[in-house]
Amino acid sequence: MRATFFLNGQNWASIWDYQSTVQRMINEGHQVGSHTWSHPDLATLGPGDVTSQMTQLDDALYSIIGKAPTYMRPPYFSVSAENLQTLGGLGFKVIHSDVDTLDWANTGSPQVAIDNFNNGVNNGGRLVLAHDVHASTANTVVPAMISSIQSRGLQAVTVGECLGDSPANWYK
Repeated sequence: MRATFFLNGQNWASIWDYQSTVQRMINEGHQVGSHTWSHPDLATLGPGDVTSQMTQLDDALYSIIGKAPTYMRPPYFSVSAENLQTLGGLGFKVIHSDVDTLDWANTGSPQVAIDNFNNGVNNGGRLVLAHDVHASTANTVVPAMISSIQSRGLQAVTVGECLGDSPANWYK
């Protein structure tokens, strides 16, 4: 079972402290995407700051895994038309989700996130947002999501696979 992990450089922790985890993601066939260096609201930033956010993380990922992602998810899903132009010019494909577990808002009640996941999938959703930095997500929500996926006869895949994009296009 594979997934896409949209990573920050410096948010909850430093990516430099998790180099082996990032390498393991790649080695196990997961997709790594960009979620900016420090998780700002991109809609509040101009082109230069957006470029800095993306290139800082690109540089770190090149150092850690030898490549940088072409897929990115804006923090808070907040992005302006100008941001989209800048990101496109940098070679990024901007991703949104159609199922938000809201796990970040309900860390003390993982059942809320599980219910949000199941409701979203029941309504045809396929691109799921969850945050692995929360213990409740990693330990309770994700196992429940996997069980639900398997019981439905579905398969978890990376964002690139879901969109029919060749793995050759996932990285620069």
